[in-house]
Amino acid sequence: MRSTGAGIKELKTLLAGKQQRTLLYEQIERDRLLLQQKINSLSGQLNDLVKVELSRAEGIFRLARCLVNFRPSKAQDAPLYSARHLDWQACDSELEAHRGYLCMDDDHVRVLTLKSFPGEARP
Repeated sequence: MRSTGAGIKELKTLLAGKQQRTLLYEQIERDRLLLQQKINSLSGQLNDLVKVELSRAEGIFRLARCLVNFRPSKAQDAPLYSARHLDWQACDSELEAHRGYLCMDDDHVRVLTLKSFPGEARP
């Protein structure tokens, strides 16, 4: 049997958790609306130059698969299971590190790095 003080303390903890969740939800929603506003603004500005089309989860998934999987069959054939965890679903290639080179699936990969910044860059 619990004491009254312990029950009140537990109730306060539950209410504080609900208030915290509500505040977090409100903050996420406010940030989502701000991001949507910035996207719409940028899209409106770019529409004068190029046609802007926002992709849904399927389009983003296909793009991510093409960027991280070198083989076209792996990039195109995999289904999107859920709109959540797109990053986990995107990569389907195995990366092996060997002395002096990398292998992604059966392909040798060369990694290029920039050791120092150039003095000037042009498009």
